[in-house]
Amino acid sequence: MNPAESLAQFVPGVPALEPMVTLPSGTILYGFATRSDAAVDWWKRLIAVSSQTRLQPIAMYPTEYQWLTDVSGLRAESTEDLLAEALTIDGDALLRNYGWNDMPDDVADGTLAGGRWPENAIRYMIDDLGIGIFVREVYDTTILLVPAAEPWQIPCVLRINGWNGYPSAAPHAAILRHFAETYDARLYNMGHDGASLVLGRPPTDRPAAVKAAWEYQSYCDTAYDVYGSNNLLDIAACLLNADVWHCWWD
Repeated sequence: MNPAESLAQFVPGVPALEPMVTLPSGTILYGFATRSDAAVDWWKRLIAVSSQTRLQPIAMYPTEYQWLTDVSGLRAESTEDLLAEALTIDGDALLRNYGWNDMPDDVADGTLAGGRWPENAIRYMIDDLGIGIFVREVYDTTILLVPAAEPWQIPCVLRINGWNGYPSAAPHAAILRHFAETYDARLYNMGHDGASLVLGRPPTDRPAAVKAAWEYQSYCDTAYDVYGSNNLLDIAACLLNADVWHCWWD
């Protein structure tokens, strides 16, 4: 069923929805094309009512969502089974040793935050989402509406598989649930090798930023590439008070 009629009750003026992609599960993702600078406002309006509509907005490049139809790159389990698995996984514990050694004591207790911080740091904010990260210009994008009760469930609905450092569906959802509980983080976009999160409660002091940096680099294996950072304090400085995290998996 096209959700356009019910969605218009909550988001007046929402563009006409079209079926953008049919997932191998048979689920149809509806959405609309827009420009990246307008997409930010649409995402804000749609995420604000997502608990009522049970439709989670994510932005994708116009052709990128076709990777979601490649069965070889997706989990075979049902969305229901993946969600059940995700609920058994402690996202916080997973990040403490996800591809890295256990979180050091000086990160956990905040003492590392007393080290030397960089004078300049790249911080991304929600108002920056309207232009590209590396090519700073407005671009065409698509808002897809994913049928899910919470944004952290999106990887399970899409049934994404893991490759390289990219987490597979259930662990990915568990990590996003931890980020939601800790930072009020929600997916803004998701692609086959990247994602962006919008944080309602970003870390606001140095010890919290250091812990966030450890979690971020555990989640995203190319942390240093995205932020041009050389060490954990560099990344922490970039995440301090930043309400957007960009992530990329090589």
